Parts: sequence; structure tokens; C-alpha cells
Amino acid sequence: MTLLVFAHSMEATVFINKLKLKKENISLNNVYSGSEFILLVTGQGISNVISKLTNIITIYGKSILQIKNFGIAGRLDSRLKINKCYEISSVIMNDRKYMLGEAANGISCVTSNEAISNEAVAEKLLQTAQAVDMELWAVADVAASFKIPAGAVKLLSDDARQTIPLNEVIKNVKFYSDKLFDYFSRNI
Repeated sequence: MTLLVFAHSMEATVFINKLKLKKENISLNNVYSGSEFILLVTGQGISNVISKLTNIITIYGKSILQIKNFGIAGRLDSRLKINKCYEISSVIMNDRKYMLGEAANGISCVTSNEAISNEAVAEKLLQTAQAVDMELWAVADVAASFKIPAGAVKLLSDDARQTIPLNEVIKNVKFYSDKLFDYFSRNI
């Protein structure tokens, strides 16, 4: 089975509905399953991903053949398009880098402990990667520790140099989820 990992339930809503996934009764976790997929909503941030993803892999064991992370990210490289999905070829945090899946032509991502909305910080991170998120590195780290192949698709929702009001992001989450699912259905 493929384990689909999302930070937020609103990002995963279209996947849950269109893949006809059913909620599992697993303590402390937002888990949905079907015949081909398990979907985990971790919550935002590295520590949530590490604890919840480790727990689910331990429960499902060897039935998880690969992990795919979907979600939104901030654009660091201004040549990339906002509201477009990109496969991620590598993710880095604190000089620890993971190569992901077979996305040789994908973009690079850096994981941050906090949302970036500052030009100086974004310019510094651009020296390392083309996009920034808050979870992918933890997904890759846990996947590597269990020797499970991992991949990721991120929709660039905004430019990391600018502050975007949270209500603006929330207003667009259904659009983001639709775009991510469209990419998934055509490419995965």
C-alpha cells in the first residue's frame, strides 16, 4: 500500500472523498484507508510528523510499500510558478539532506521550524533550496529510518518573501487540495 501523508486535514479532503477512504479508529491519529492507500494527517510541524508517522508505520508494518507527502509550500525561487504542483527531488534541514523518489527533475525543498515570510530569511534559504515547507524533511527522515521509499509533491501557495494572512491560505485550501489531487490522479 501507499501511505499518503498530509499536514492538514483540509489539504487531504479531496483525496479522502475521491479515493473513498474510510476513517480508521486509531488512537491519536487521523488515519483513513482504502484498498490501495492509507492516508495520514499529521498536523503541522516536524515533531507531529515524526511521532504520528512512526506510530502508523509501526501499526501497518510491511504493508506500507512507499510514502508520498502532499501539501503546500512557499516559493523561494521566483522562477517557479505560484499555484503549481512540483515534485520534490530533495529535502534538506540543518545540513541533513534526503533524495526523494525518482523525481530527478523535481525541485529542492528546505524544511523550516516556522513559516517564512521574510525576504532576508527567504534569500538565505534560497541558497539551499527552491521551496520551503514545515514537514517534508521529517517525512523523509522517518521513511529512511524504516527503509521505505518516499516522494513528495508540493503546491507552491505563496512567495516566502511575503506575509500572507492565514485566512487567505484557509480560503484557498479547497483549491490547493483539488490541484494536488489533479496532479496525483495524472502522475502518481
